[in-house]
Amino acid sequence: EFDALAIDQLLANQDLKRWGRERASVLVWAVIEEDFQVKLLEDPVLEQSMRELGRRLGLDLIRPLGDAMDLSELSLADVRGGFLDQAEPGLARYGASVALMLDLRPDVTGWLARAFWRIDGVDGGQSFLGQSPQVVLERAFEALLQAMMRRYAIDLNDQESRTQRVRVLDLTDPVQYAEVLSYLRGLDVVERVRVIEASGQQMEFELTLRGDNLVDILAVGQTLDVLNTELDGLIELRLR
Repeated sequence: EFDALAIDQLLANQDLKRWGRERASVLVWAVIEEDFQVKLLEDPVLEQSMRELGRRLGLDLIRPLGDAMDLSELSLADVRGGFLDQAEPGLARYGASVALMLDLRPDVTGWLARAFWRIDGVDGGQSFLGQSPQVVLERAFEALLQAMMRRYAIDLNDQESRTQRVRVLDLTDPVQYAEVLSYLRGLDVVERVRVIEASGQQMEFELTLRGDNLVDILAVGQTLDVLNTELDGLIELRLR
C-alpha cells in the first residue's frame, strides 16, 4: 500500500525535495544535424527515447507539430541558437509552461547536445557530450529536471509554516467559489485554507504554506492567474 508520509520521511532523511502533483508541461523543440544538414528531429527511435525519458523522469513533454503555423513563428536557426523568445507563441498554442530547445549535432567525441530552457521567465541551459544521441538527450532532460525541481519542488526539511493572503476576483457564482476553494486545498504547498472575507464577486483567503514558491506553483497549474501583488503582500488572483 502506498504510504505518502513514509515516502516523504525517506526523502527528508536523504535531504531530497518532493515534487508535488503540480507539474509544468514542457514544450520541446529539437533539431539535429545529419550529413551537414539541420532538420527538425523526427527520428522514431529518438522520439521513443524522449517519451521514455519523460515517463521515467516525471516530465510532461509536448512535441510541437512543426507545421506552417509553428515555423512561421520560429525557425530551425532559432532552435539551434537557443532564441527562447521565439518559443513564446508556441507555449500559448500548446498550453505549456516551460520551453526547451535542443540542438543535437555530431562531435569529434560522439555527439553534442546544447539545451536551452525557460522556466517561468528564467532562462538557463547546458551543453552535454556523449557517445550517442540517446545519451546526450538523457543528460539534457536530467539537467532540465534538476532546474525544474529547484523552481517547483518542496523542501521537506523546511518545517517553517508561512501565511499568505490571497484575493480571488470576479467570482460570479457558487460553482466558481467551490472550484477555487477545492483547487487551493489541493495544492501540495498549501497546508490549510481559511476564508477571511467574501464581498461581492471576490473572496479573500489566508493560506498556511510549506515553502515559498506559491506563485510558481500557481503558474504551473494554469487555474488561477496572478494579477498583482500589493505592498502588504496580498496576492490578487483571477480564475482562468
